[in-house]
Amino acid sequence: MAHRARMKDGRVQCSSCSAAIEPAASSCNDCGTSFEGDMDGMVCPYCSVILRRFSTECSNCGLRFKAVKPKATIPPALQEDEEFLKKLLEWGKQLRKDEPDTEEDVKESENAVAVFKEVTGIEQPTEVQRERLKSIEEGVREWQEFEKREESILMLAEPLEAALKSRRTSLLEAEKDLEELGKEYEALNAKQDPSVLKKRARIEKQIDQITREKEEIERLEKNLIELDDTYKSLLARHRHELEDKERDLQERVAAFETELGRRERERQRLEKKEALLAEREKGLEARIASIQDREREIDARERELKEQIGDLRNQKEAVIAGDSQVYEDAAKEGRWVVSPGDVEETMKKSKKAREEWLEEQRRVQQELMGLHKDAKVPAKQLSREATQEVGKLEQRIAELEAQLHRAETERASLAKEERDLLSVDEDVRKVLKVLDDLLANLPDELIDKFAKSPEFRLYEKVMDKYKV
Repeated sequence: MAHRARMKDGRVQCSSCSAAIEPAASSCNDCGTSFEGDMDGMVCPYCSVILRRFSTECSNCGLRFKAVKPKATIPPALQEDEEFLKKLLEWGKQLRKDEPDTEEDVKESENAVAVFKEVTGIEQPTEVQRERLKSIEEGVREWQEFEKREESILMLAEPLEAALKSRRTSLLEAEKDLEELGKEYEALNAKQDPSVLKKRARIEKQIDQITREKEEIERLEKNLIELDDTYKSLLARHRHELEDKERDLQERVAAFETELGRRERERQRLEKKEALLAEREKGLEARIASIQDREREIDARERELKEQIGDLRNQKEAVIAGDSQVYEDAAKEGRWVVSPGDVEETMKKSKKAREEWLEEQRRVQQELMGLHKDAKVPAKQLSREATQEVGKLEQRIAELEAQLHRAETERASLAKEERDLLSVDEDVRKVLKVLDDLLANLPDELIDKFAKSPEFRLYEKVMDKYKV
C-alpha cells in the first residue's frame, strides 16, 4: 500500500510513483494506488525513490544513510534556550577549527618525544632535534591524512558501486515495463471505447513517465560511471602520493635514527673523557701531595743541615781560637810558632805541599822539644791535634755542603716538576671549562638531574679546586 509522503518543504507526494498529490487525497491520480495513511518522507539522492524519513538504507538502490535521530518537539518556552545552546556549540566548533593539532597528533608527538628521551637519555630535545621531530610529525600527520582520504574514498566507492548496480537494475526493469506498456498500448489502440481511451491515456502517461525515468536513470548512470572513474583515478594518484610520502617518511626516520646514534656515541665519548679526566685529576692530586711532602722533608733537611753547618763552623772557630791561644802562650815563653793564618793558607794547598809543610813543622817541633824540655805541654802535640781537628771539621763541612748542593738540586727538580704540574693543571682547567660550557648547553631537566646526583658534589669540588 502507498502512503501520502509529507516532505520537509511542505509538499505531499505519492510514496509509490513520487507524483505530487493533494494533502487529503485518498488515491494517486497518476498510478491509481490508494493511500493507507500519511508518513514523513524524504527523497533518495541517487534513485529519487520516496523513503520514510530517518531511514538508514534505500530499499531501492541500497544506498546507506547516516543514522539521524528524529528531533524531539521543543516547547515554545525552551526555544530561546535551544538557540543559545546552538550558538554555544557553533562557538565551540569555531574554537576547535582554530586549533592546529588533533588529539591523535598530540599523542603522536608525545610518543615521538618519548622515543627520543629513551634513546638519548635526556629530558628535552635540542633545537636541531626539535626541527627533525617536527618534520617527522608532519610526515606522520600527512600519512594519517592520506589514510583518512583513502578511507573516505573507499567508503564512497562502495555505495557508488551499489547505486550504479541498482540503477542498471532499475533501467532494465524500466525497459521491461516500457515494452509491456507498449504492447498493451498497441492492443488498445485499435479500440475506440471511452473507457479504453481513458486507460490508453493513462498508459501513455505511464509510458511518458517511464521514458523520462529511463532517461534520468541513464543520465544518473553516466554520472555515476564518470564519478566512479574519477574516484578510481583519484585513488590511484593518492596511492602513488602515499607511497612517495612513505618513502620520504622512512628516509626521515632513518636520518633521525642516524642522528640519534651519533648523539648517543658523542654522549658516551664525553662520559669516557670525563671519567679519564677524573682519574687523571686524582693522580695529579696524589702526585702534588707527594711533592708537597717531599718539599717539607727537604725544607726540614735543609734547616737541619744549616744548623749542623753552623755548629761545625762554630766548632772550627773555637778550635782556631784555641790554637791561637796555644801559639800566644808559646810566644810568651820564647818558643818559635807559626801563625794560624799561615796554617790555614797552607792547608788550602796541595796534598804534597801540606805533607812537606807538616814534615817541616815536625822537625821544628822536635828542635823545640830539645830546647824546652821543661814545658808542660809540647807545642808539636798541640799543633798536630789542632790540625787534625780542623781537617775533620773541613771534611765534615765539605760533606754537608755537598748534601746541601744535592738538596738544592733536588729542590730545583721538584720546583720544575711542580711547574709542569701547574701547566698540566692549566690544561685540566681549560678542559673543565669546555666541559662546563657543554654542560651549560644541556636541557634544564638534565642539569637538574645532574645537580641532584652525588657526582655533582665531586664536580663542584673539582671546579672549586681549579677555580673554574
